[in-house]
Amino acid sequence: MNAAALSADLETAIETDLKVVPFHPMDPETELERLAKAHRLGVAKYDQRIADTRKQMKAEVAMLDADRKAEKLRHDAEMAAIAERIAEARAKADKDIAADRRLSASCSAALDALVRE
Repeated sequence: MNAAALSADLETAIETDLKVVPFHPMDPETELERLAKAHRLGVAKYDQRIADTRKQMKAEVAMLDADRKAEKLRHDAEMAAIAERIAEARAKADKDIAADRRLSASCSAALDALVRE
C-alpha cells in the first residue's frame, strides 16, 4: 500500500468517526458575566478554604498547647520528685558522715589513750 492510499484510508476513517459540533460564539457580555461568575465562585471557594485552614490550625495549636502544658506539669512533678530524692540523699550522707566522724573521733581518742599509757 502506498502512502497516498494509506492517507486516503486514514482520512476516511477519521471523517466517519468525528462529529462536527458547531461552535456558536457567545455574546461578549454573556461571556464576561460567565467569567466573572467563575472568578467570584473561585474567590469564595478559596476564601472559605483559607478560613477552614485557619480554623483547623487554631484547633491543632490549641491541642498541642494543651499537650505542652500537661507535659510541663508532668515534668515539673518529676523534677520535684528528683529534687526531693537529692535532698534525701544529701541528708542521709550528712547523717552518715556525722556518725563516721563521731566514730573516727572515738577511735582517735582511744588511740591517744593507748599511746599515753
